[in-house]
Amino acid sequence: MTIRLGLAQIEPALGLPDRNLDLHLAAIEAARAQRLDLLLFPELSLTGYLLKDLVPEIARPWPDPFFAPLVEASRTLDLAFGFVERGEGLLSHNSLAYLSGGRLLHLHRKAYLPTYGMFDEQRFFAAGDGLQAFPTRFGRLALLICEDLWHPSMPYLAFLDGALGLLVASASPLRGLEGSAAGGLPANAEFWDDLLRHHARQYAGFIAFCNRCGVEDGSSYWGGSRLVGPEGTLVAAGPLHAPALVSAELDLAAVARRRRDFALLRDERPELVFRALERILRRRAGNPDAETQVPGSVVR
Repeated sequence: MTIRLGLAQIEPALGLPDRNLDLHLAAIEAARAQRLDLLLFPELSLTGYLLKDLVPEIARPWPDPFFAPLVEASRTLDLAFGFVERGEGLLSHNSLAYLSGGRLLHLHRKAYLPTYGMFDEQRFFAAGDGLQAFPTRFGRLALLICEDLWHPSMPYLAFLDGALGLLVASASPLRGLEGSAAGGLPANAEFWDDLLRHHARQYAGFIAFCNRCGVEDGSSYWGGSRLVGPEGTLVAAGPLHAPALVSAELDLAAVARRRRDFALLRDERPELVFRALERILRRRAGNPDAETQVPGSVVR
Protein backbone atom coordinates (compact mmCIF):
# COMPACT_ATOMS: atom_id res chain seq x y z
CA MET A 1 0.00 0.00 0.00
CA THR A 2 1.22 3.49 -0.80
CA ILE A 3 0.28 6.85 0.66
CA ARG A 4 0.66 10.23 -1.01
CA LEU A 5 1.56 12.51 1.87
CA GLY A 6 1.75 16.30 1.85
CA LEU A 7 3.33 18.85 4.18
CA ALA A 8 1.66 22.28 4.11
CA GLN A 9 4.56 24.58 4.99
CA ILE A 10 2.55 27.74 5.53
CA GLU A 11 3.08 31.11 7.23
CA PRO A 12 0.24 31.50 9.76
CA ALA A 13 -0.78 34.99 10.84
CA LEU A 14 -0.52 35.57 14.58
CA GLY A 15 -3.91 35.67 16.27
CA LEU A 16 -5.93 35.68 13.02
CA PRO A 17 -7.66 32.28 12.77
CA ASP A 18 -10.05 33.30 9.97
CA ARG A 19 -7.14 34.31 7.73
CA ASN A 20 -5.32 31.11 8.66
CA LEU A 21 -8.38 29.01 7.87
CA ASP A 22 -8.29 30.45 4.35
CA LEU A 23 -4.61 29.42 4.12
CA HIS A 24 -5.60 25.89 5.12
CA LEU A 25 -8.39 25.67 2.58
CA ALA A 26 -6.09 26.92 -0.19
CA ALA A 27 -3.46 24.32 0.74
CA ILE A 28 -6.16 21.64 0.76
CA GLU A 29 -7.23 22.59 -2.77
CA ALA A 30 -3.62 22.37 -3.94
CA ALA A 31 -3.27 18.99 -2.24
CA ARG A 32 -6.43 17.73 -3.94
CA ALA A 33 -5.03 18.83 -7.29
CA GLN A 34 -2.03 16.60 -6.59
CA ARG A 35 -4.33 13.78 -5.44
CA LEU A 36 -2.72 13.57 -2.01
CA ASP A 37 -4.13 11.23 0.64
CA LEU A 38 -2.99 13.03 3.79
CA LEU A 39 -2.01 16.64 4.50
CA LEU A 40 -0.10 17.72 7.61
CA PHE A 41 0.03 21.35 8.81
CA PRO A 42 2.48 22.96 11.28
CA GLU A 43 2.09 23.45 15.02
CA LEU A 44 -0.67 25.93 15.94
CA SER A 45 -1.30 26.37 12.24
CA LEU A 46 -4.72 27.96 12.76
CA THR A 47 -3.56 30.57 15.28
CA GLY A 48 0.14 31.39 14.98
CA TYR A 49 2.66 30.45 17.66
CA LEU A 50 3.65 33.37 19.94
CA LEU A 51 0.14 34.01 21.23
CA LYS A 52 1.08 34.59 24.87
CA ASP A 53 -1.85 36.35 26.61
CA LEU A 54 -4.05 35.79 23.53
CA VAL A 55 -4.22 32.07 24.32
CA PRO A 56 -7.44 32.03 26.40
CA GLU A 57 -9.12 34.48 24.02
CA ILE A 58 -8.35 32.45 20.89
CA ALA A 59 -8.89 28.97 22.35
CA ARG A 60 -11.76 26.91 20.94
CA PRO A 61 -13.32 23.68 22.21
CA TRP A 62 -13.69 20.61 20.07
CA PRO A 63 -16.14 20.44 18.38
CA ASP A 64 -16.80 24.02 17.30
CA PRO A 65 -18.55 25.42 14.17
CA PHE A 66 -15.29 27.14 13.19
CA PHE A 67 -13.83 23.78 12.18
CA ALA A 68 -16.74 22.84 9.88
CA PRO A 69 -14.92 23.59 6.57
CA LEU A 70 -11.99 21.40 7.63
CA VAL A 71 -14.28 18.61 8.79
CA GLU A 72 -16.03 18.71 5.41
CA ALA A 73 -12.71 18.81 3.53
CA SER A 74 -11.56 15.69 5.38
CA ARG A 75 -14.18 13.62 3.59
CA THR A 76 -11.81 13.33 0.63
CA LEU A 77 -8.41 14.07 2.22
CA ASP A 78 -7.13 13.21 5.70
CA LEU A 79 -5.96 16.30 7.59
CA ALA A 80 -3.81 17.03 10.62
CA PHE A 81 -3.69 20.64 11.86
CA GLY A 82 -2.78 22.60 14.97
CA PHE A 83 -4.95 24.87 17.12
CA VAL A 84 -5.44 26.15 20.67
CA GLU A 85 -7.93 23.83 22.32
CA ARG A 86 -10.11 25.04 25.17
CA GLY A 87 -10.12 22.17 27.63
CA GLU A 88 -11.90 21.65 30.91
CA GLY A 89 -12.20 24.66 33.19
CA LEU A 90 -9.82 27.42 32.17
CA LEU A 91 -7.19 25.09 30.67
CA SER A 92 -5.86 25.64 27.15
CA HIS A 93 -3.87 23.06 25.19
CA ASN A 94 -1.49 23.22 22.24
CA SER A 95 -3.30 20.53 20.23
CA LEU A 96 -3.06 18.67 16.94
CA ALA A 97 -6.22 17.21 15.40
CA TYR A 98 -6.45 14.38 12.85
CA LEU A 99 -9.60 14.33 10.70
CA SER A 100 -10.70 11.65 8.27
CA GLY A 101 -14.00 10.89 6.58
CA GLY A 102 -15.67 13.94 8.04
CA ARG A 103 -14.90 13.20 11.68
CA LEU A 104 -12.23 13.59 14.32
CA LEU A 105 -10.13 10.43 14.57
CA HIS A 106 -7.58 11.60 17.13
CA LEU A 107 -6.57 14.62 19.17
CA HIS A 108 -3.07 14.99 20.64
CA ARG A 109 -2.23 17.56 23.29
CA LYS A 110 1.40 18.62 23.41
CA ALA A 111 2.96 16.86 26.39
CA TYR A 112 6.32 18.63 26.64
CA LEU A 113 6.03 22.40 26.87
CA PRO A 114 9.46 24.09 26.52
CA THR A 115 10.53 26.78 28.99
CA TYR A 116 14.06 27.59 27.80
CA GLY A 117 15.47 30.32 25.56
CA MET A 118 12.61 32.19 23.89
CA PHE A 119 10.07 29.55 24.91
CA ASP A 120 7.63 29.94 27.81
CA GLU A 121 4.80 27.58 26.89
CA GLN A 122 4.11 26.32 30.41
CA ARG A 123 2.97 29.82 31.31
CA PHE A 124 0.17 29.74 28.76
CA PHE A 125 -0.70 26.09 28.10
CA ALA A 126 -1.57 23.01 30.12
CA ALA A 127 0.51 19.94 29.23
CA GLY A 128 -1.11 16.92 27.69
CA ASP A 129 -0.91 13.76 29.77
CA GLY A 130 -0.98 10.99 27.20
CA LEU A 131 0.28 9.55 23.94
CA GLN A 132 -1.42 6.92 21.83
CA ALA A 133 -1.05 5.59 18.31
CA PHE A 134 -4.38 5.34 16.51
CA PRO A 135 -5.82 3.45 13.52
CA THR A 136 -6.24 5.22 10.18
CA ARG A 137 -7.09 3.95 6.70
CA PHE A 138 -3.32 3.76 6.12
CA GLY A 139 -2.49 1.85 9.32
CA ARG A 140 -1.60 3.04 12.82
CA LEU A 141 -0.07 6.51 13.10
CA ALA A 142 0.91 8.81 15.96
CA LEU A 143 0.88 12.59 16.38
CA LEU A 144 3.63 14.58 18.08
CA ILE A 145 4.10 18.33 18.45
CA CYS A 146 7.60 19.82 18.17
CA GLU A 147 9.26 19.46 21.60
CA ASP A 148 7.55 16.07 22.06
CA LEU A 149 9.98 14.51 19.58
CA TRP A 150 13.03 15.76 21.53
CA HIS A 151 12.10 13.55 24.51
CA PRO A 152 13.16 9.94 23.81
CA SER A 153 10.12 8.40 25.50
CA MET A 154 7.66 9.86 22.98
CA PRO A 155 8.84 8.30 19.69
CA TYR A 156 9.70 5.12 21.60
CA LEU A 157 6.17 4.79 22.99
CA ALA A 158 4.53 5.77 19.70
CA PHE A 159 6.38 3.16 17.67
CA LEU A 160 6.01 0.56 20.44
CA ASP A 161 2.26 1.18 20.22
CA GLY A 162 2.35 0.02 16.62
CA ALA A 163 2.70 3.29 14.71
CA LEU A 164 3.97 2.88 11.15
CA GLY A 165 4.93 6.54 11.16
CA LEU A 166 4.90 9.79 13.10
CA LEU A 167 3.26 13.04 12.04
CA VAL A 168 5.24 15.84 13.70
CA ALA A 169 3.92 19.40 13.60
CA SER A 170 6.39 22.13 14.50
CA ALA A 171 6.92 25.88 14.90
CA SER A 172 10.71 25.85 15.10
CA PRO A 173 12.35 29.31 15.03
CA LEU A 174 15.64 30.01 13.33
CA ARG A 175 18.73 29.58 15.53
CA GLY A 176 22.34 29.43 14.36
CA LEU A 177 22.92 31.22 11.06
CA GLU A 178 26.36 29.84 10.22
CA GLY A 179 25.19 26.91 8.11
CA SER A 180 22.45 28.94 6.46
CA ALA A 181 24.91 31.63 5.36
CA ALA A 182 27.11 28.96 3.78
CA GLY A 183 24.21 27.46 1.86
CA GLY A 184 23.54 24.71 4.41
CA LEU A 185 20.98 24.28 7.15
CA PRO A 186 20.78 26.54 10.22
CA ALA A 187 22.21 24.92 13.36
CA ASN A 188 18.90 23.84 14.88
CA ALA A 189 17.65 22.66 11.49
CA GLU A 190 20.66 20.34 11.25
CA PHE A 191 19.82 18.99 14.69
CA TRP A 192 16.22 18.39 13.61
CA ASP A 193 17.42 16.60 10.49
CA ASP A 194 19.67 14.33 12.56
CA LEU A 195 16.88 13.67 15.06
CA LEU A 196 14.32 12.75 12.41
CA ARG A 197 16.71 10.44 10.59
CA HIS A 198 17.82 8.79 13.82
CA HIS A 199 14.30 7.98 15.07
CA ALA A 200 13.14 6.77 11.65
CA ARG A 201 16.16 4.49 11.35
CA GLN A 202 16.06 3.33 14.98
CA TYR A 203 12.39 2.31 14.93
CA ALA A 204 12.03 1.47 11.22
CA GLY A 205 9.14 3.86 10.63
CA PHE A 206 8.56 6.95 8.51
CA ILE A 207 8.42 10.46 9.96
CA ALA A 208 6.63 13.44 8.42
CA PHE A 209 7.82 16.76 9.86
CA CYS A 210 5.95 19.94 8.96
CA ASN A 211 7.53 23.19 10.14
CA ARG A 212 6.08 26.65 9.60
CA CYS A 213 7.88 29.52 7.89
CA GLY A 214 7.70 33.31 8.03
CA VAL A 215 8.32 35.99 10.65
CA GLU A 216 6.19 36.43 13.75
CA ASP A 217 6.67 38.99 16.53
CA GLY A 218 10.37 39.31 15.70
CA SER A 219 11.03 35.55 15.38
CA SER A 220 11.85 33.90 12.06
CA TYR A 221 10.78 30.32 11.29
CA TRP A 222 12.92 28.32 8.91
CA GLY A 223 10.47 25.93 7.26
CA GLY A 224 12.51 23.07 5.82
CA SER A 225 9.72 20.50 6.27
CA ARG A 226 10.83 16.99 5.46
CA LEU A 227 9.68 13.43 4.99
CA VAL A 228 12.04 10.67 6.14
CA GLY A 229 11.68 7.02 5.18
CA PRO A 230 12.00 3.97 7.47
CA GLU A 231 15.70 3.58 6.70
CA GLY A 232 16.42 7.17 7.76
CA THR A 233 16.71 8.41 4.19
CA LEU A 234 15.38 11.81 3.16
CA VAL A 235 12.41 11.33 0.82
CA ALA A 236 11.40 14.97 0.36
CA ALA A 237 12.31 18.36 1.80
CA GLY A 238 10.78 21.82 1.68
CA PRO A 239 12.64 25.08 1.04
CA LEU A 240 14.02 27.27 3.80
CA HIS A 241 12.03 30.38 4.80
CA ALA A 242 9.32 30.10 2.13
CA PRO A 243 5.81 28.63 1.91
CA ALA A 244 5.53 25.37 0.00
CA LEU A 245 3.48 22.24 -0.44
CA VAL A 246 5.94 19.37 -0.03
CA SER A 247 4.69 15.98 -1.19
CA ALA A 248 5.92 12.46 -1.85
CA GLU A 249 4.62 8.93 -2.21
CA LEU A 250 5.53 6.43 0.50
CA ASP A 251 5.44 2.66 0.17
CA LEU A 252 4.07 1.52 3.54
CA ALA A 253 5.18 -2.04 2.80
CA ALA A 254 8.73 -0.70 3.14
CA VAL A 255 8.08 -0.24 6.86
CA ALA A 256 7.22 -3.93 7.28
CA ARG A 257 10.26 -4.99 5.23
CA ARG A 258 12.57 -2.77 7.24
CA ARG A 259 11.18 -4.10 10.52
CA ARG A 260 11.76 -7.67 9.43
CA ASP A 261 15.37 -6.85 8.63
CA PHE A 262 15.94 -4.61 11.66
CA ALA A 263 13.93 -6.20 14.44
CA LEU A 264 14.53 -3.88 17.40
CA LEU A 265 10.83 -3.22 17.95
CA ARG A 266 9.96 -6.91 17.69
CA ASP A 267 12.55 -7.77 20.32
CA GLU A 268 11.78 -4.85 22.63
CA ARG A 269 10.96 -5.78 26.26
CA PRO A 270 8.45 -3.22 27.59
CA GLU A 271 8.00 -5.20 30.83
CA LEU A 272 11.67 -4.52 31.65
CA VAL A 273 11.15 -0.81 30.99
CA PHE A 274 7.98 -0.83 33.10
CA ARG A 275 9.75 -2.37 36.11
CA ALA A 276 12.65 0.07 35.83
CA LEU A 277 10.28 3.04 35.62
CA GLU A 278 8.37 1.84 38.67
CA ARG A 279 11.64 1.65 40.63
CA ILE A 280 12.75 5.09 39.42
CA LEU A 281 9.42 6.64 40.40
CA ARG A 282 9.63 5.06 43.86
CA ARG A 283 13.17 6.39 44.30
CA ARG A 284 12.11 9.87 43.23
CA ALA A 285 9.28 9.71 45.76
CA GLY A 286 11.83 8.98 48.50
CA ASN A 287 11.00 5.30 48.98
CA PRO A 288 14.00 3.74 50.79
CA ASP A 289 13.28 0.30 49.29
CA ALA A 290 13.60 1.59 45.73
CA GLU A 291 17.23 0.53 45.41
CA THR A 292 16.52 -3.06 46.42
CA GLN A 293 18.03 -5.38 43.85
CA VAL A 294 15.53 -6.48 41.22
CA PRO A 295 15.60 -9.91 39.51
CA GLY A 296 17.98 -10.06 36.58
CA SER A 297 20.23 -7.24 37.78
CA VAL A 298 23.65 -7.32 39.40
CA VAL A 299 24.64 -4.97 42.20
CA ARG A 300 28.39 -4.62 42.75
